[in-house]
This record gives sequence, C-alpha cells and structure tokens, in this order.
Amino acid sequence: MNPDHARRPRLLVVDDEADNREFFAETGDLAGYAVASLGDVRELESALQPAPDVILLDLIMPHLDGIEVIRELARAGCRSRLILVSGCERRVLQAALRLAQGFGLDVLGELQKPVSVAALTALLLQPGMPPARVQPLQPVTLDELHAALAENRFTVHYQPQVALHDGRWCGVEGLVRWCHPQHGLLLPDSFVPLVERSGLGLELTRCVLECALADLAHLHGLLPGGRLPGLSVNLPGEALFDVSLPEQLLALVDAAAWQHDAITFEITETSLAREPVRALDILTRLRLKGVQLSIDDFG
Repeated sequence: MNPDHARRPRLLVVDDEADNREFFAETGDLAGYAVASLGDVRELESALQPAPDVILLDLIMPHLDGIEVIRELARAGCRSRLILVSGCERRVLQAALRLAQGFGLDVLGELQKPVSVAALTALLLQPGMPPARVQPLQPVTLDELHAALAENRFTVHYQPQVALHDGRWCGVEGLVRWCHPQHGLLLPDSFVPLVERSGLGLELTRCVLECALADLAHLHGLLPGGRLPGLSVNLPGEALFDVSLPEQLLALVDAAAWQHDAITFEITETSLAREPVRALDILTRLRLKGVQLSIDDFG
C-alpha cells in the first residue's frame, strides 16, 4: 500500500462504468481520501475488508442493483458511510436514501448523475468526516531543506473549496508537500518548524505560490466567463518578519496575470503574536493591494 494512503480516510467507489470510477476516484483523491474502485459488485464483500470510511454506490449495476446491495450491507452490519449515486430520477434516489436509513445505515447523501466535483466534494468534506491519520514525523536537516528549495522538490496539492450555501466550487487551497528522496512525501509538520527556525519562510512561500499559479493557469479559459479560481496559500509565521513580503509575492501574482482579490493568504494566530506590529504592517499593506486574508492552520 502507498504509505501516504495509509494516513488518509478510505473511500470505496462502486460503479460499473470505468469513466465514472475514474472521475469519482480523482475527486476523492483531491478531497484527501485513499480511493479504491470496484467495477463488479460481486466482489464487494472482499473489498469491505478492512471497512472503508465511505462507500460511494451506484444504484444501477449489473448482477445486483443498488437496493439489493443496500440490503446486504445492512445485513452485514456495515458501519461505513454511504453516498448513493444514479442517473435515475431524484425521487428514486431519495427513496433509496430513506430505505438505507431505515435499515440503519449511515447515509451522507444522494447525488444524481452527472455528478459535479463541487457536489461530491461537499459531501466528502462535510463536518464529522474522519480526519486523515497522522504521519510519523521524519527528521530533516537544514542542508536537505536548502537542497529541496534549490532543486524544486516541493510540490503543491490542492484541496477544493466549496461555498456552503450552494455547494458551488469557488477555489482551491494550495497545500505544500516535500517530495523527499528518502522519506517520501512529507507533510508540513515535518518541515515547517525548520523552515521558520531557518528564516526560509518567505522563500518557501514564493516557491509554493509560483508553483500553484503555474498549475492553475490552464483553468482560466475553462471557467464561465474566464473567471479565475480563488487560490489560498499558507504563510509561515516567520515570513511575516520581512516587510518586503508584499512586493515579492505580488510580483509573482502580477507576472501570472492573476487578480489580487483572487488570492488569499492564510495565517495562524500564533504567527501574529510573535511580531504583532511588523505583522500588522505587512498584512495591512496586502489588504490595501486587494489580497484576501484568513486565519487558519497549516494543512
């Protein structure tokens, strides 16, 4: 098993159409799940060991229909949460949802095909979903950190952001990962403390922002009216010590022809407490230039 997957909640996709399985798997992966896919419902029993956190079930399948599968899941005492999908009319979907709930199954919701990324992501990320498992921290050195910055070993993963009032996809949060040659994919807790102690917060932020802007540039022409997706990026607290930060980061934004108000920088409360006057200087200037700000923790 991929070691990164072992830290993530598990999603099992059950759909007989390969294109649908691929779409659901990609969306689940973006939402932070380790995804397994199943095209033949007759193999479901073996796929439930170990039990996934969420099962996405197509109601119209060969050999067994979704209602029969729901009945079997209930008989087996399934504790996974269900998402029901189908191309049938919504009343049938809602009837299946009520039936599953009547059997005592935990149903997150139902989705009518074609399913949108925003709608599925909203279900997968709703409050109460299982958190990702904790990765054991790996020791890294300052020399390794300098080499990683010089060799572009940092990459950005994207978590979709969805408007709660209508389920509309409104942007992404860029989450930095370190592709370490020995330890594999490292999460921020493994290296951000070293970044801050070493005074490399602004350099890392520049790296992340530049990578994210390049990755998302191709979306510009695909969205209605050429609307730019919102992009959120974490700011290490140490980066707030450098008053040249607004000029350095916005030079990258301008070079990518990105609108300032499409960018959100996320900061932690503790970073504001370290140098409050200098942090206020930097953050106020970012707001004057149209950038959005929010309080968050590193992802």
